[in-house]
Amino acid sequence: MKDSGRIFSFTESMKQELKSKFDSLDFVVDPNKDKFESCLGDDNDSLIGASLYSHVSGVEIGGFYNFKNLYYSDDRDLGKKFVGIDMSLIQEGFRCFDNHVNLSNAAEIGNSQMANINTFNGINLSTYNQKYAGSTVLQMYAYYMEGKQPPTIEGGLILACIDVAFKGHYSNQYKAIHNQYLEDLGLTWMIDLLDKYSINEMYDFMRKIGLDSKIEINKQGYIVNERPWKKSAVTGKWFRDGNLLDIPFIEKNLGFPIIIPQGQFKLARELHRQSKELHEINLNTLDKKNILSLAYTYRNKVELTTLEKLA
Repeated sequence: MKDSGRIFSFTESMKQELKSKFDSLDFVVDPNKDKFESCLGDDNDSLIGASLYSHVSGVEIGGFYNFKNLYYSDDRDLGKKFVGIDMSLIQEGFRCFDNHVNLSNAAEIGNSQMANINTFNGINLSTYNQKYAGSTVLQMYAYYMEGKQPPTIEGGLILACIDVAFKGHYSNQYKAIHNQYLEDLGLTWMIDLLDKYSINEMYDFMRKIGLDSKIEINKQGYIVNERPWKKSAVTGKWFRDGNLLDIPFIEKNLGFPIIIPQGQFKLARELHRQSKELHEINLNTLDKKNILSLAYTYRNKVELTTLEKLA
């Protein structure tokens, strides 16, 4: 990967129309550590997002949700409200930052407490190809850091690699949409940055620093970073391969600490994670009160976690 030689500087911040939608949410505009605790998910979009949230507010991680089960930290303050980081909590009133498409049609009303460009814009299955395909962290960073570029070029590359947020830039079909979202977020400097690197260089950088690794809970109840799972093309078996998250490198180049909780977590609720093709499920008969999180990962596929198993 070559050095672009670019000197980062301040740029215009998030567009006011979009910023006002984030401003309308109490946990976004006033992330009070005495009111809120964050809930961590199973990937680095969530981990870095929760770390940024803590950096700007002091809000601590009090829960872990791996889309199969929900865990609480031993010292969780039950008087505080949870804020999910990088999770599509669709029940009305459940606070969360997210980036997924979770609306089935234009008439559906999403969770009003979800900080998510796609939900703000009403992106649904019929407009799926117009979705924001960046990370949850990029939205949070754009809001809290006001469009400021990271202190180093590597910091910009890290942000672009979280949740493979760079991918749309290299697609002839999606590049214009991808760039428009970056402009709306006040991150136009990222467009210039990505122009200097190939998609293969971006993937290499992402894997080198372990941004494709996972966040898991071990048998003792501690949150750990693990290498990603890969499936053997020969045997069909799954195995771990790749790198752990290079936390010192990321902290140095983003300018804030990455927090993996050190305390023990205990099971709070067993849940049911399911992946369905849309032809296998009737969206009109789904009971939203039974669904904790739901995301359309493709136009014809839905990932959902329910309180009770679907029939």
